[in-house]
Amino acid sequence: MLNEEYKYVTNSLQPKNRYHDDYRNANWVDWSTKGLKVTRLRIATDQFATWWDISYCHGTYNGEKVVIDLPFDRLPKKNFKKYIINWAIKEKVYAKGLGILDDCNISKLW
Repeated sequence: MLNEEYKYVTNSLQPKNRYHDDYRNANWVDWSTKGLKVTRLRIATDQFATWWDISYCHGTYNGEKVVIDLPFDRLPKKNFKKYIINWAIKEKVYAKGLGILDDCNISKLW
């Protein structure tokens, strides 16, 4: 486990993985940018919190790895995908097409 503080994790990275090296100096792109695709949304919480904290959101744009600037920094534990969809509607973002709702792109720590 990456952090002994968390009991559960989904879509984890292997220990000593160099994944984050590609994003250290990556450009930031707003989530409403056309052609952007989410590749990983990392969220974390604890048993007493009512929210997921967003650790980071990564993706690709024009073949380049980028950090995605989201308009929110936390998500409610219940119905968090609906919360994302509501933001997307408000900002005219196609959340499903972005990939931010795909379970394979969401990594949870709790």
